[in-house]
Amino acid sequence: MNIRAKLVALVVAVVALVLGASSLYVVMQAPVERIESERRILDTVKNGMYNLSIETNRLSTAMFSRSKLRFEEAQNRYREVFTRINEVSYLRRDATLREALEIIERLQKLNEENLKNVDQIFKELYANTEELFVSVDRMTFRRILTDDPLNKDGNLRMQALFNLNRLESAIGILNDSLDSSIKVIDEQSLVIDDRIAQIRRQSLFVTLGVIAVFVVLTTVAALLFSGTIARSVVSIVGGIRSLSEGDLTVE
Repeated sequence: MNIRAKLVALVVAVVALVLGASSLYVVMQAPVERIESERRILDTVKNGMYNLSIETNRLSTAMFSRSKLRFEEAQNRYREVFTRINEVSYLRRDATLREALEIIERLQKLNEENLKNVDQIFKELYANTEELFVSVDRMTFRRILTDDPLNKDGNLRMQALFNLNRLESAIGILNDSLDSSIKVIDEQSLVIDDRIAQIRRQSLFVTLGVIAVFVVLTTVAALLFSGTIARSVVSIVGGIRSLSEGDLTVE
């Protein structure tokens, strides 16, 4: 192997070192991208729960005309985003995370039951309020208690007040179950963060280890090549000196 071939081989080895280390790091980082993608799904579900909780609580403070529409939108959005939890598959490979997701799914069934209960009672209260006050657009919980209704039916008024108490209780129950679901997601987010950090550390350590091995091998090869290259150079210099002295003999 001539000097040029040896130098080319050395350069190729260095390039292979860089490309190999980069490829290895990218491959080992692939799970992180998958985990982060599925974590974003959990964050979306959690945000849907937060929004639903906010709009549910507004039922007792905002005007019915606004709260009714926003509550319906929050319900639809919540149900829509929760279906995406079925897309979470990679995280289920971890036993702890799989158990947490199963807990979230069980809590979802409870959330759904509580949500349907709130929705049903609110619709009953809305109907009671329409019968009592005719126009309900600007009505609130407080005004049901304080305003003088157009309809003087005492039984209807008692039914409205009964549904008002039922709704307040149902909202509290729904908030508790939503809070439990959010708490589970938050706890598992910490587990996911630890797992991502662990994978990144492993990727870095393995990549550095491979780089170190490649560097050692490349250094050894370079030393071997440098020795043969040096001998070749000495031989060439000796040949040139012989030619300059007029010695044309062949050894």
